Amino acid sequence: MLGPIIISVPNTELSEKDRKVLEHPMIGGVILFSENFINKEQLRILVHTIKKIKDPELLVFVDQEGGRIQRFRKDFFHLPSHQELGRIYDLDINDGIRSAELTGFIMAAELIAHGIDSSFSPVVDINHGLSKVISDRSFHSDPSVVSQMAESYVNGMSSAGMKAVAKHFPGHG
Repeated sequence: MLGPIIISVPNTELSEKDRKVLEHPMIGGVILFSENFINKEQLRILVHTIKKIKDPELLVFVDQEGGRIQRFRKDFFHLPSHQELGRIYDLDINDGIRSAELTGFIMAAELIAHGIDSSFSPVVDINHGLSKVISDRSFHSDPSVVSQMAESYVNGMSSAGMKAVAKHFPGHG
């Protein structure tokens, strides 16, 4: 059984100290960030190394929302921000919903191909125009639109074989 704690590692390769920490029974997964990424091949090796530390394998996560929050960029598909997808929805509801689903699918398929288990995405906060942290990371200011778009995005992720981890905790939006 995996532990409940998800931690980060500081580099593009694991040190012996990192391996020891990841062996701890309370550790269940690793979240990767931009500092863990050089290129696709290095990423595959890092993820494989992390997963082989325990049985069952540690889970590997990333924030790959799109827009300004896309930890892996080089040679990865440029994902639109949730706000950009919301703007498509405003122009044509069906196009917006389909764009959210396709974006979720593409994001998930790319990550799965590199051994990543899930992205902490979609962002389901409401854009009240008060938070610089959320702003373009939110689909919309209308909760019903956010709900529809998030559902479509999650459906796309699911179609690619990935479970979603919607965020944030109450208070951001």
